[in-house]
Amino acid sequence: QRTRLSNHILIANALYAGTPTLAVSLNPDDNPRCKDCDSFDLDPEFFSVFKICVCRGCKQELADKYSLLTKTEVKEDYLLTDGKLYGENVEAFAFRKWGGPEGLDAEWERRESGKKQKRELKFKRKLADLRRRTRTTEYKKLRVNDVKHEHVFGEPEEDLETGETTQRCRKCAMIISVDEF
Repeated sequence: QRTRLSNHILIANALYAGTPTLAVSLNPDDNPRCKDCDSFDLDPEFFSVFKICVCRGCKQELADKYSLLTKTEVKEDYLLTDGKLYGENVEAFAFRKWGGPEGLDAEWERRESGKKQKRELKFKRKLADLRRRTRTTEYKKLRVNDVKHEHVFGEPEEDLETGETTQRCRKCAMIISVDEF
């Protein structure tokens, strides 16, 4: 009988090697209990790593409450910085910081629209740069070939909306405003 007990102790020690054991007292009131069901069978990993008193059953039944999130998920979903990731309850902290789930969603939308605006601005800058370089290249080609450009304007056209009369060059598409007397 004594060897059976010592074998159980050895097996238990092997299972939880490296994790601090929960201090067990003879007085049941002094022992830590699960904060959801008041069970004494606490998950030693959650207790040692997160200092959360939760049993294995509650951890499995309430998976959404006790699920572990990756650092990337927390940063993207709850918009928190590295310094804020060490708190016990990230979701509660994020809701407090942004004023609830609606505030968090509003902040997420604001950041996403900001990212979109930055992408559009970057695209416009690159497009303008490409157009500038293309114009410069065309100008250099004309200078190298010493081709002198003389405008050949077409017939005057009147814009019905503005009432302005314009002429367009047939070679380079330059538009000039013309006043008719």
